[in-house]
Amino acid sequence: MIRAIISAHTMNFRSAPPMQTQTDRKIYQQQSVWEIIRFLASGTLNTGLTYVIFLLLIQLSSPSIAYTMSYSVGIIIAYLLNIFFVFRSGHSKRMVAAVIASYLLQYFYGLAALNILIKFFLLPAFFAMAVVIITAIPLQYLILRSAAAQALAAKIHEGMDND
Repeated sequence: MIRAIISAHTMNFRSAPPMQTQTDRKIYQQQSVWEIIRFLASGTLNTGLTYVIFLLLIQLSSPSIAYTMSYSVGIIIAYLLNIFFVFRSGHSKRMVAAVIASYLLQYFYGLAALNILIKFFLLPAFFAMAVVIITAIPLQYLILRSAAAQALAAKIHEGMDND
């Protein structure tokens, strides 16, 4: 799975800085690998936290309400982890929009894929959900990485305009 994310990441040329030397390329590749590791670590942490929140809320409400509330909290956690830990891009309207959009896209993708895997491929729900989670990771990474790179470029551009 990490290999799939790295391949998808290297296809995102728009956010890659111009490479002058072999050393520049090597440094960029190392930074990219660490960024992917931070992304996977933050996703694991977020999944764990929102699952615990779901387990607590299910004691007080229906599964649908507990899922929706824990998913909403997960969006906030993901935003904070992505701007401060994963991409280190800082707060921006673009990043807020990207996190919300990526989570909505992931939600609807997951809902559709889950139903297709269960109804048409006759997979058990627990296995179908695992497939949905694994296949959504590269999609979410690419959306968020692109937004983080654009937000950082906008901040740099603003700084140049102020000089």
